[in-house]
Amino acid sequence: MDFTARQREQTRRQQSGFVYTPQVSIQGRDHREWQSADRLLHILQTINKAPARGRISLQVTSGATAAGAVDVGVDAQLEPGYRSDTALTVALTQDGLVSEVAAGENAGKRLAHDHVVRAWQRGLALSSGKLRQDVHFALPADRGPLSVVAFIEDVRSGEVLQAVELALCDGRGSQALTWSVRRGRWAAVVMRPDGSPGVSADLAAGAKLPALLWASIGLLVLGLLALGGAAALIYFGARERHAPAPPPTPEGTGLGDR
Repeated sequence: MDFTARQREQTRRQQSGFVYTPQVSIQGRDHREWQSADRLLHILQTINKAPARGRISLQVTSGATAAGAVDVGVDAQLEPGYRSDTALTVALTQDGLVSEVAAGENAGKRLAHDHVVRAWQRGLALSSGKLRQDVHFALPADRGPLSVVAFIEDVRSGEVLQAVELALCDGRGSQALTWSVRRGRWAAVVMRPDGSPGVSADLAAGAKLPALLWASIGLLVLGLLALGGAAALIYFGARERHAPAPPPTPEGTGLGDR
């Protein structure tokens, strides 16, 4: 896995020999504003609005075995009319990794890493506009959620024509699958690696919605304000209802009255 060669390949496509770290490339172009979350999100949303020019399907043909490996079947096909040199890349990625930095500018810090490429196969040419490929990955010893990612890339420009991700969860006993929700329809499938019948499982699903927390806090604040207002109305209403009557005025106040 020579990731440096991949990075230099990207810079050559831009007719630039300058490689630096950290460097972010989007659609084959150097993106130096990656620290601006709003700008980065806008670029990604614009890319995702464009129609895909390829199709990819992933299928785990055998689960994580005692040997610690996974086999994935990949079908890739270009949309009709697309004429350019293209290649397929398939990668095994992992989330939830951490590293303790002992030296350098980040010495003493604990860094968290997601979408780390643990193994990959790239440069699988779609010579006739389509490709069927079986890929074998050894599983890493580190614990953490695993996914298989595949994308079709224009070899000349570096533009990504289609990309898909398949989260992996395999084994006996209690299993947990963490997946970032994306727009579309979803399905959870529990099956044997060989597709044979006789599967029994208890499933539970949950969702983490960051916006729901702020909505709940807002509703709680509104509820407290409404409760305070109601209590104030009751209090002042009760005071007016039970206010003491003024003392009676004496009937005779003249000097001749005895």
